[in-house]
Amino acid sequence: MLSFVLGVICIIINFLIYQQKSGKRLLVLKLVSDIFWCAHYFSLYAYTGAFVALLGAVREVVFIKVDRKSKISKFFLAFFCVLSLAIAVFTWKNIFSAFPAIASILSVISFYIANPQISRIMSFPISSCMFTYSLISNSFAGVINEIITVTSSIIGIIKKEKNNG
Repeated sequence: MLSFVLGVICIIINFLIYQQKSGKRLLVLKLVSDIFWCAHYFSLYAYTGAFVALLGAVREVVFIKVDRKSKISKFFLAFFCVLSLAIAVFTWKNIFSAFPAIASILSVISFYIANPQISRIMSFPISSCMFTYSLISNSFAGVINEIITVTSSIIGIIKKEKNNG
């Protein structure tokens, strides 16, 4: 029941992420989302997903505080990618443990760029990885979330194109 409630909260927050017009607002919502996903995956004993979500929360705090154009931000970009891989290694259960790490690496690049349109496009491979991991981990909220995330991204892309065209 707890995983279900947490999952519903995550779905609501994630739907709003890709509708944001500013990179900072996108990062703040992603931070809140990652905290709830961490709790959700822990409640399912899906530790790779939980630790990757926790790392995501830390990552968002850093990228909110650090200027993307500074040298230290490039260090953090590489640091979070390496930590994502380390989490997959230390929590390895099966080949699907690699999927949250791959999603995390793509996310760190996407949210580092902090361009909502690029983040919307990057959501497709990220969601594919997390959809598969969620399916294997019995996270039905995760599966639904990834479908909604892709739908939300498509809506955001279409809205952006209409505004530009």
